[in-house]
Amino acid sequence: MFVLISRLKAAHYNAQQCKDILMPVPIHAAVMLGHALGERLGKPVGGVALVLHDARIEEEWLPKAGGGGERLLANKRGATAFYVDKPNGGGYASTSQTPAAMSYQMHATANGCFSLVLDFGDAHVTQEEVLPQLRTMRFAGGTLQNTPRILMAQTEPEVLQQIRSGYLVMDASARAAQALEQGQEPAHVFLHKHANGYVVPAVVGYHLLTAISDQRKGIRKTPGIDVEGHAFAESILGLIEFRHVNRLKYPALLADSDVDEEGQTEDTSEPLNWDSLELDDPEPPPDRPEAPPEPHTQSAPDKSIFWQHGWTNSGTSFLIQQH
Repeated sequence: MFVLISRLKAAHYNAQQCKDILMPVPIHAAVMLGHALGERLGKPVGGVALVLHDARIEEEWLPKAGGGGERLLANKRGATAFYVDKPNGGGYASTSQTPAAMSYQMHATANGCFSLVLDFGDAHVTQEEVLPQLRTMRFAGGTLQNTPRILMAQTEPEVLQQIRSGYLVMDASARAAQALEQGQEPAHVFLHKHANGYVVPAVVGYHLLTAISDQRKGIRKTPGIDVEGHAFAESILGLIEFRHVNRLKYPALLADSDVDEEGQTEDTSEPLNWDSLELDDPEPPPDRPEAPPEPHTQSAPDKSIFWQHGWTNSGTSFLIQQH
């Protein structure tokens, strides 16, 4: 059974995926939100698909004397729900002893609209189970701004038909592998528009730098949730691709040159201008029902749209991947 959380709007979520990347599509956090929802329901999620409808980093415009100005990140100092072991609480990275003096939080924030598809396998899930849990959850540290539509489907083609216009977030690691095979640096595919979509770097996992330990001081804890321990880790960067959902809904409409990029020997792509990303139209008014999709013949995608998570065989890296 598949559950579609349609057009979930989130505000002020974290856009700084690591020290080197500001990007408003937090694929790792979105996938883990889907699995956390399954854990709350007691029905494990076998995979999570993410659809991008809109995403914008929050910025401020500061005018300058004499005209002009500059765009700056809308930096925020926020509260945290985690208290360290101090007499009066306090921010987990703060030296203050008072709860009011919280530590500096996310460096860059964003607002966006996304849809998630959760693969519950043979489990049965209802809308009444999902919505109460969503209302108490966060999206990459951001707050949810609406009550999304919850739709059910039994097959993958059926759930694709229910997804509103948008971009599926797909694994694009094959582009880097192809570049390495050709003796090139994989960085040439970062921030580019290719024939099949837009490609950007993103955090897809974490690699342990130290062993997990429950003896380290200052571990963030939430009441009622057991914490196995803490370890220092570094981000693992990968490539993701924004592929329009219509490419899977209506593959017969694609030009032959867009369908297959195998054998491509040179990079003919264009640099990506994030502001020019062709996002879909606003949501229609509530009093205008959506027309049912027209029947058509659909072929299976070349790769699953669902991301799975897990530890590598060495037990030192935690990754999300598509197979």
